[in-house]
Amino acid sequence: MNSCCRADTWKLVAPMILAVAACGADEPGASGARAIEVACSTNTNMPQEACKCLASSAGENLSDPAAEWLAAAMSGKTEEALKLKEGIPWPELVEASTFMMNFAEDCAIPEAALEDMQ
Repeated sequence: MNSCCRADTWKLVAPMILAVAACGADEPGASGARAIEVACSTNTNMPQEACKCLASSAGENLSDPAAEWLAAAMSGKTEEALKLKEGIPWPELVEASTFMMNFAEDCAIPEAALEDMQ
């Protein structure tokens, strides 16, 4: 076994890797959730509270790539959305689409606000 893979080396390196990852990493879904909140706030007539709820729920329920795809689609960035869509597994795309159909109920958004979104 070479020196990079010895057990005692990993005992020293692993905690450092974990510490660096913990310091620089956002919660899972955080960047996608931020993208959705911005897209919602700038491209819909939904109240800010609804956009925050949508983003929070997306951060909890969707992968970053799926959330970023939804944000691009909400922003009318068709080419970007298509490019992002190519890298997302089919089950995640289905989950993201289902998420968008159900988020109004989850966030208690009145139906009138949804009509104003368009």
